[in-house]
Amino acid sequence: MKTAIWYVLNVGITTAHRNDTLNESGNIGTERMKAVNQSVVSDKNGNCHAACLACLLELPMESMPDFFVDTPPNAYQRRTDWLQERGFQEAYFLVGSFPPPHGWAILSVKSATFPGSLHSVVWDGERTGWGKIVHNPNPQDPRGIEIPNEDWVGFWVLAPLDPKTSIQYMKG
Repeated sequence: MKTAIWYVLNVGITTAHRNDTLNESGNIGTERMKAVNQSVVSDKNGNCHAACLACLLELPMESMPDFFVDTPPNAYQRRTDWLQERGFQEAYFLVGSFPPPHGWAILSVKSATFPGSLHSVVWDGERTGWGKIVHNPNPQDPRGIEIPNEDWVGFWVLAPLDPKTSIQYMKG
């Protein structure tokens, strides 16, 4: 298990190409991550997590399924199945239980729009120090990418099911 956790935290989806300029929405743009905004803002069936997955997998938002047609746990199973069909799995760990991931991840944070709910943003752990939030898929969130650490809840890390076949995806 320790080996699997190390792999997820230290490999995950990584990239070597960087361009730290702010784009028009105030997010940090990169040559390897396409910023995708959520199309549904809601405390029940918002698609911020799907938008973050679209960013990491470089897919248009229109190609993302509605994972939250059902309530959890069916929604999570639908997302797990969708990722596995594409050769990935998702691992979740609480902030503070392990060091932040070294590659791309999805960070769950407390929602500013819907108190008591969670929101997903894109994390880039290859930044100086602890890493940095590089994209907030909710353009109406007044915090942008400046979300205080006390609002951080946990990391979702994508890892290839088979590193030998998925390494081609990571290389681009």
